[in-house]
Amino acid sequence: IAALAMLFDALIIITTSILSGVLYNLVAFGRTGNIEQLGGFAAVVAVFFFILVKNGELYTLRELLNLKSQLFRITTKWLGVFLFITAIGFTAKAGDLFSRGATLSFATSGLAALIGARLFWRMYLANSLTVHRFSGRKVILIAEQARADDEGLTETLLRHGL
Repeated sequence: IAALAMLFDALIIITTSILSGVLYNLVAFGRTGNIEQLGGFAAVVAVFFFILVKNGELYTLRELLNLKSQLFRITTKWLGVFLFITAIGFTAKAGDLFSRGATLSFATSGLAALIGARLFWRMYLANSLTVHRFSGRKVILIAEQARADDEGLTETLLRHGL
């Protein structure tokens, strides 16, 4: 699931960068703009974003199911990446190479798309666990004695694919 979620996020980042940049440039200037530059900028954003998200372990099953945590952490990491890249661009005096409008539209549409992806993952994974889509592994549970409060243990194990 983690690799699939990362691939999905990469596609979202690249697609939203190119689409928002092209749409902004069409509306503002009547031309599409430099698509290679938009894609390159998206690649840089994606690398920094994945470093932060992977280190924060946001692609684990437990974390993907925790929607509140995902929304907060994805938002802070996404904004942190854009603040960092803006600081680098300002320091390197490369701000005139990038359209502020295209960058802002990418930042907002990219964040909205990533939040939408987190909503999708939450619903998909919760539903999959409910209908035992990940079932199949056999386990043996060895315990000293059965307790009356462990009645839901079998259902919990089944739901998590065991």
